[in-house]
Amino acid sequence: MIGEQDEGFIPIRKKERHYSFDKTENLFHGIHHYTLQNGETIAALSAQTWPEYLEYLSQVTDEDGLVVSPELITFTGQPLDEVRENRELIEARIEEVKEESRKHPSTLFLLGTPTFPEKGKPRNSVVFVQNGGLISQAHKRTGATSKEYKTFDLLAEEPPSLIPETNIGLLICADIFSLLIFNSSQEGIEERLRLFGKSNLIGAKPTFIHPEAKNLLVMSCWGVGGNRRWVKQVGPNQYYLEALRECAEGAMKMYPQLEAIIQVDRTPLMAEKDLPFTPTHPFNAFYQRKK
Repeated sequence: MIGEQDEGFIPIRKKERHYSFDKTENLFHGIHHYTLQNGETIAALSAQTWPEYLEYLSQVTDEDGLVVSPELITFTGQPLDEVRENRELIEARIEEVKEESRKHPSTLFLLGTPTFPEKGKPRNSVVFVQNGGLISQAHKRTGATSKEYKTFDLLAEEPPSLIPETNIGLLICADIFSLLIFNSSQEGIEERLRLFGKSNLIGAKPTFIHPEAKNLLVMSCWGVGGNRRWVKQVGPNQYYLEALRECAEGAMKMYPQLEAIIQVDRTPLMAEKDLPFTPTHPFNAFYQRKK
């Protein structure tokens, strides 16, 4: 989610924080429905595993115009360095969603998955599936852990995404935090990028939010990569919830056109030694700017 540096991240505030948005937070797995100001609805399929995702997918109806998974849902519960050797399994799962999408031809499905270009490392991606076809895809710009950087080709200058026929922009997990770092004061920017583990942005000119976006969708696996000193002090559930809220607050300040931020999340499946620093629930959220 954030970055593995010792000094990093946003300190947890001791005083009550007043945000510029109204909060709906669904801190459990399941199907969550969110309605934007223009009436458009999002079905958030917050699944922990692939079988759970398929169960939720079977409950989709034609009324669900946009159906969204968490980050990398086609590859959960296995080490990231095994992505390449599981390519056949991952691509078969994408085909499952393509086939399921034929039952709802007007629905757009956003699926978090590794993708495999002809050359180079895999990418941490979102594929856009509709009526049996893959119509587009988007890729993550920055990582949250050293393993993610070793596994994936992270595209610093990935063009900003706008979901077709909507005003919804798209980011993948840690990119919302990277947005805040990169768009803050440019003085000392290289040092901050190194500090937060975002060195691949140094010298780049990333654009995170599409200029036509009035809403922002974040597909994530949020509870990894935080500052363990802070996580240990306040507990992972509080730490990562406050982190999400602060990222949303910062994004809304930087982009006053944003009306809402939606996160679709799953809980990381971590090694036993990492469990004390890992949240016990996901962080699905719908933050609407106060009027």
